[in-house]
Amino acid sequence: MYMNRHYKKLIFSSLFLIALLSSVVYILQPKPFTPPDIQILDYPDEQDQGINQKIANVITDVRILKCNNYKCKVPGGYQQILPQLNYYTQKVSRTSMYSYYVIVKKQPIKSTTRAIVDLDIVPQDEDYEEVAGGTSELKLYKRSIVINMSKQIPKDLPLVRSIEALFGTNDLVDSREHHSTLHLSNDESIHPILSVFKLSQDKEKDFFEKKKSV
Repeated sequence: MYMNRHYKKLIFSSLFLIALLSSVVYILQPKPFTPPDIQILDYPDEQDQGINQKIANVITDVRILKCNNYKCKVPGGYQQILPQLNYYTQKVSRTSMYSYYVIVKKQPIKSTTRAIVDLDIVPQDEDYEEVAGGTSELKLYKRSIVINMSKQIPKDLPLVRSIEALFGTNDLVDSREHHSTLHLSNDESIHPILSVFKLSQDKEKDFFEKKKSV
């Protein structure tokens, strides 16, 4: 049977319109609420994870690592602190073929058998030992405590949790709470500075809550 072309076009248009309306009705139709997976809700956000990681570990060893311009092999278990201690000197003079980095080893506070409690450029007493890898211009001393079943960490003893490498003059001070500023030179010009974050166990909860509220 012959069907008029315009009539056929009208039928196809009507069918398309019906299908479109059906799709819109289905999309707009209310659907039962499905609660999200409770495990996802229990995961801490990235900020909480970063804070937890910062206070869960302590630094158990510090070294200075000498690297050339082509190769820098960090010992296993150590983390490299960027930038290098002679970064500013290299930028200004461009004469040094070597870079000197602070490298640290971290362990969870609950399982470590050693923790660093202080760093300085001069030994304050016989308990300080020289950091391996130092030079005549870049020299550090560390004070550690040994932890075992008979000698636990005092809850109020600040422990070194992290170290940052900064640069500035003698008047630069890291004013952040629980941070101390260690100038690696007495020179009035720009020189390397270590910002040392120390926190005792009895301050961990307060520190965590303050960071979350910022």
